[in-house]
Amino acid sequence: MLKEMTDTCLKLEGMNVLIKNLGAVNAERFIALMSYEPFDYTKWRQDNLEEDNVRNLSHKAMNYSMALNSAMQERAAAPVLKF
Repeated sequence: MLKEMTDTCLKLEGMNVLIKNLGAVNAERFIALMSYEPFDYTKWRQDNLEEDNVRNLSHKAMNYSMALNSAMQERAAAPVLKF
């Protein structure tokens, strides 16, 4: 479950994600592009993401989450070797 964020925290986290994935310069370019051009995310999503793709992505995310949780539980249950 996602935690509730203040607007300031959400902006900071969003910028951190952009900078991490695009680099500082391209993150700034992305923000500028989004600011200059009108953008309707809902229409873009409907035009570019088919319902099947969204469901498939959701299914993959749930499977990944379950596998990650399982791996973490196995790691926590593994005996600790002392040398």
